[in-house]
Amino acid sequence: MDLIRFQPITLESLSIIGHYSALCDNHVSDYSLANLYGWQPRFNTQYAIVDDHLVIRFLSDDGTWYMRPLPAVMGDCSDTMRVIERLRLEAFRSGHDFSLYGMKAEEAAQLQSQYADRMTVQPLRNSAGYLYLRERLASLAGRKLQPKRNHVNKFRSLYPDFEYHEMDASLAMQCLDFATRWAERHLAAFPEQSDSAEAELNAIRRCLDNWERLPLIGGTLWAEGQLIAFTYGCPVSDDTLDVCVEKADTSYEGAYTVINQLFAQHVPDRFIYLNREEDLGVEGLRKAKLSYHPDDILIRCLCFEPLPRPADECEQTRALWQQVFSDSDAFVDIYFSKIYRPERNVCCLSDGRVLAALQLLPHYLKWHNQQVPSEYVSGVAVREDSRCHGIGRQLVRQAHIKAYGDGIVFLFLVPANERVGQWYQSLGYAFNAVCHSAPQDILYMDFESYDSWQRSQEVVLLHSSEDFSIAQQDIRCEGLSADRADYPAMSRVINVSCALNLYARIHPERAETIRVFGDQDLPSNNGIYRVESGGVRRLLTSDTTDYSLSISQLSIKLFEESAVSLAMMLER
Repeated sequence: MDLIRFQPITLESLSIIGHYSALCDNHVSDYSLANLYGWQPRFNTQYAIVDDHLVIRFLSDDGTWYMRPLPAVMGDCSDTMRVIERLRLEAFRSGHDFSLYGMKAEEAAQLQSQYADRMTVQPLRNSAGYLYLRERLASLAGRKLQPKRNHVNKFRSLYPDFEYHEMDASLAMQCLDFATRWAERHLAAFPEQSDSAEAELNAIRRCLDNWERLPLIGGTLWAEGQLIAFTYGCPVSDDTLDVCVEKADTSYEGAYTVINQLFAQHVPDRFIYLNREEDLGVEGLRKAKLSYHPDDILIRCLCFEPLPRPADECEQTRALWQQVFSDSDAFVDIYFSKIYRPERNVCCLSDGRVLAALQLLPHYLKWHNQQVPSEYVSGVAVREDSRCHGIGRQLVRQAHIKAYGDGIVFLFLVPANERVGQWYQSLGYAFNAVCHSAPQDILYMDFESYDSWQRSQEVVLLHSSEDFSIAQQDIRCEGLSADRADYPAMSRVINVSCALNLYARIHPERAETIRVFGDQDLPSNNGIYRVESGGVRRLLTSDTTDYSLSISQLSIKLFEESAVSLAMMLER
C-alpha cells in the first residue's frame, strides 16, 4: 500500500482545509488557517484527505506529528478512529513513532483503552488555549477586571489623542515593520531565542503579505502619530476567533491592554469567543493570560506510541541486506557482528516486518583543525515489494531527524550509482566528497601509521582504531578490489548553525550573509545567517544576501576548497 500523499499547505489549498475546519465543533486554534499557512515553512506543514477526513502532518526537530483528524460530517466518531488507526500504521511504515496532537481528553482515553499499554496520553498544559467571552474582554466589566480598566484609563489620560483603526492591506506593511522592530528588541534581550523569533516573524510576514487572501480580522493602535500596537485573528469556527498575533510597544504604558479591549470591541458580533492561544509554559505569558480570568482553558492531549521494534530486528535487517546487496556471507558476518548496533538502525515497519532499513555509523570529520560529529549512512535497503511507495524517502527522512537529535552536523554516503546519487541529491545531498580505495599495504600497517596518514589530510572522515581493525579483517576475507579507482561520495548538512559556526572559525576573515532554503526534513535549518568575525548568528531579516543556497548547495560551498576524503567505508 502506498503511503498517504501529503501535500504542502498553500494559499490555494486553504479553501479545502477551511471546508473541514469550519465544521469543527470546538474552539481550539489548531486549525486556524492563518497559523497553518503562516507557520508552514517552519514545520513543513502538510495536509491530506483520508477517508473524508482532513489530516495535518507537521515536522518538529524531534519528529513527525499528526493533528487530530477532522471529519467532513460531525457525528459518529468510529470513522475518525479508523482514520487514526491508518495514521498509526502510516507512522510505523514511515519509520517513526506515532504522535497524535490535539485530542480531547475523552478521545484520548478511548485511544488509550483501545491500544492498552502501548499508547500513552499526556495532557499538554503549555499548549492549552485560553478562551474568553468576547463581550467580557470588550467591556472589562466586573471586580476581577478592575486592574485592567485602571490600565486602560491611565493610557487614555496619558495619550488622549490615541486612535484605533481596523487593519487592512494598506496598513499591513506598517504592521510588518513594527513587528520587525519588536522582534529585534526582543532578540536583543533574549538572543538565545533567535530561531523562534525568526520563525514567528516569518509567519507574520506570510500572513500580512497575503492579507486580502486570508480570512483575517485585525486592528491597529496609534498614539502621538505613531503605530504603537497591532493585532489580528482568524476564525476557527462560526462562533470563535483565534487571536493569532498581538504586538505592542511597552514604552506606551497600557498599550497591550488597550489593543486587547479595542480589538474585542470591533470584532464582529457573531464571534462569541476569543481564543488567545497558548502560553508555551512561559511564566510571564501565563501570568498575563490568567490575569484576564479566562472562561475556559482548552487543554488538549498528546497520544504517543513508540515505533514497535521487533525482537528479531537484527535478523530481519540482515536478511534484507542479503536480499538487496550481493555481498558474501563472510562480509555480512563481519558487518552484523562488528558494526551493526540496534541503536544505529533506522527502519520502517509493518506488522512486525522490516520493510526498509539503514544504519548510521558514527565518525568524526576532521575539518582542518576541528573534529566534527558526523555519521556515515550505510546499507540503505528497501524490500522489493515495498519499493516505489515512498518508503525509502521516509526512511532517509527519519535518519536525518535522528541524526539532528543526536547532535550530528554532517552525514556522508557513497551512492550505488549515478541514478541513485541523483535521488540523494533530491534529499539534500551533494557530490562533494571522494571515496578512496584502501592503501595497497593496508594489511601491514598499524593503526598509528594509518592514523598519521588520515590526519595529514585537511578534510577527512576519520576512522577509529576499531574501524581500522574491522576494515583489515574485511580485506583479509574479501581482498582488495581489482578496480582501485576513486569513486564519488556525497555529504549532507544536518545542523546548519553548527556547520556555519565551524566554517566561520576556519574563515574568520569572511563577512557573508547566507540564506539557506529548501530543507524539507529539518525546516528549522532554513533561515538567514550572518557569518562574521569567526562566528555566526541568525538574522530576523536582511535586505541583501551574499548567497542564497539550498541545503545541498550549502554543503558544496562549505567544502568548496577541498573535497571531503573518505576511505575504507566497507562499500562493495
